[in-house]
Amino acid sequence: MKFEDMKIKDIKLAIRYCPDLSRWVAKNRSTHIIGINLSGKELHDFDYQKIMIEGTGIFFFNCRDDYAVEVLEKGLSYSIHFTTYEPVETDTFFIKTANVTEFYGILERIEKQLALSNGGKHLAYSDFYRLCAGFEEIRRKTYFKSDRRMLHAEEYIKLHFREADCLQALYKSCDISRRHFDTLFKKQFDMTPSRYILLQKIEYSKQLLQTPNLSIMEVAELCGFSDVYYFSKVFKAQTNLSPAAYRKSEHL
Repeated sequence: MKFEDMKIKDIKLAIRYCPDLSRWVAKNRSTHIIGINLSGKELHDFDYQKIMIEGTGIFFFNCRDDYAVEVLEKGLSYSIHFTTYEPVETDTFFIKTANVTEFYGILERIEKQLALSNGGKHLAYSDFYRLCAGFEEIRRKTYFKSDRRMLHAEEYIKLHFREADCLQALYKSCDISRRHFDTLFKKQFDMTPSRYILLQKIEYSKQLLQTPNLSIMEVAELCGFSDVYYFSKVFKAQTNLSPAAYRKSEHL
């Protein structure tokens, strides 16, 4: 199972961490670690690779990887320790990125949700997958060669995903066959264009659900869903919450 396909079994811990030691070794861990680095400088030696973690960035530590740490400059990180149902194939990674503000907000929500006694962990799972999606977007742009045509398609979808003919118009604007377009798009984003459009609609609906004066039907229409029942069905499939339950959760 690859990073982008992870299915979490349990979230064990959300922690803000500033190292007390200058050197230590982490072995035989039972949990994966995902999070953001906010400051400091540390050298992580994973035997098969050495990673310098410094400045702001995102990271994933596979639980199979033992490592030794040398702290060169004390700093702060914010991370989640979790388990999955199946082993994760993706190697440990650290990617420098200046924009971690959004991820910090998600981590804060997860930490608060884990502290809730009633249903908090289920809400944390939803935000955890949102965090992973954000990490995966950065990881793919960093490690995988981009096709300019597909980057154009991505931008087009982000502008027009609410329109009923979004995909058909996108096909017409390209000088390649529909089948070849779908193949290239899936290679670039690891999903079909239709699913990418659906996920854009779901993410937009989450924003609109935070507006209390909009009904669920109005949110569905504004996101490009002609059927409110279908909207509720796919929303719950993606978030494990109905739109109404998600709206309430945003005000916990």
